[in-house]
Amino acid sequence: MIVIDNFEIITNGTQLAIEVHTELTYKISSILVWTMLDYKDYSLAIDLAPYLVKVNEKETLIIDAADVGLTIFKDIIYMEVESTYVDVPGCQDCQSPVTGVTYNLTPYYYCLLSFLLELEITNCVDCDKNKSNQMVITINMLIDSVIKALQIGYYTQASQMVTKLQKLCTLTPCTDCIPIDCSTCSGYIQA
Repeated sequence: MIVIDNFEIITNGTQLAIEVHTELTYKISSILVWTMLDYKDYSLAIDLAPYLVKVNEKETLIIDAADVGLTIFKDIIYMEVESTYVDVPGCQDCQSPVTGVTYNLTPYYYCLLSFLLELEITNCVDCDKNKSNQMVITINMLIDSVIKALQIGYYTQASQMVTKLQKLCTLTPCTDCIPIDCSTCSGYIQA
């Protein structure tokens, strides 16, 4: 059995925090990480084996994006963890490998805020407010749908929705938004 205790994007996306454990007397044997663009392409996986200590059943890692060839951890990051634990036949909680997902949707909340700030509530009956209203609704629904898709294991669809958010949010970048210094801005899910 493998449990992901923590998996999150931290320090404004410059680092990834990982805490995992397995059964006593066993060790974590492999951790692979992917960005949302290359999930499950094993030839593009970031292998974190060199960072594993393997002294007991627990591994706690802080990985710098630059150390693994990335400028920043953003959007959706996927992880696959394996251990030396041997599955017991019929055990439902003993699957190996285990998948974890972390995500940071902060830029898209900024985008949503930008469109919300542009909306002007007036008494104008003939005004064309429909376009801005539709963008607010679309972006909000996409953000919610990404999280829901990740929760139920629709990883490809979640990645596609983030790609749509990226396109929509380049239409009108937020000019009034104050940058957030974010020590932990992500959520995570163990599948």
